[in-house]
Amino acid sequence: MNFYIIDDDINIIRVLENIIEESNLGDVVGFNTSSLIALNEIGFINTDIVLIDLLMPELDGINFIKKVKNKKIKFIMISQVSEKRIIGKAYEAGVDFFISKPINKIEVVKVIENITKNLENTKKLNHIFNILGNNQSILFKENENSYEKNLNYILNDIGIAGEKGSDEIIKICIKIKTENLCDFPISEMYNMFSNPTAVKQRIRRAISKGLSNIAALGIEDNLNVKFTRYSSSLYDFQNIKLEMDFIRKKRDKGGKINVANFLSNLMLMVDRIE
Repeated sequence: MNFYIIDDDINIIRVLENIIEESNLGDVVGFNTSSLIALNEIGFINTDIVLIDLLMPELDGINFIKKVKNKKIKFIMISQVSEKRIIGKAYEAGVDFFISKPINKIEVVKVIENITKNLENTKKLNHIFNILGNNQSILFKENENSYEKNLNYILNDIGIAGEKGSDEIIKICIKIKTENLCDFPISEMYNMFSNPTAVKQRIRRAISKGLSNIAALGIEDNLNVKFTRYSSSLYDFQNIKLEMDFIRKKRDKGGKINVANFLSNLMLMVDRIE
């Protein structure tokens, strides 16, 4: 992974740079103490993850993210701010994770590892159908039963196999795989059912239930095997954290779900089992 660091304190930049390189998390391909200069540079540098201080003097972290044209870049916000309103704005702007000041090496490594997993999952899923090509449907016919069983296994593992909507999730995944519909809009997938609106609602409720189940496991034990397995690979880790805060009654709303991302991550996990 390629990192770009933005902070008006060069010492913070050096600390983050050392953590990234000493922990073999990737390469720091650039840094700047000026967010305005960084905004111009970042378009010419191959960057996967940007770490940026929230309270930059020229262009603050939130507005910086809004101005970045490359929507594939992941953002980690560095901040001492704990005000919920500001943090909420940051998430809306596109922040993936927060790192608190003073910098804690364990926190930095954990956050970066979670984002890296998400990026790698996305890249692998985008390439999987291109790699297998037309042979995908042939290969799948031989393993259809095991594929469905593995889908059921994961849905059962997160506690939603018995939920209304789980059967439709499986049918959509099978259709995507058999017909090589990796880039097909999920909104069109609902039309394969007689009542698309009802199916959409059932699927969203089922996925949301899974989010809540994983978050609850994390509250009980953040080293729980299921929590560590699914909190960043099947769901977005930041939304898991928001859901955990909601369960703890620390906020009014829980984490959000993205149906397309969930299905993509689910299929990728099954392919790994296969």
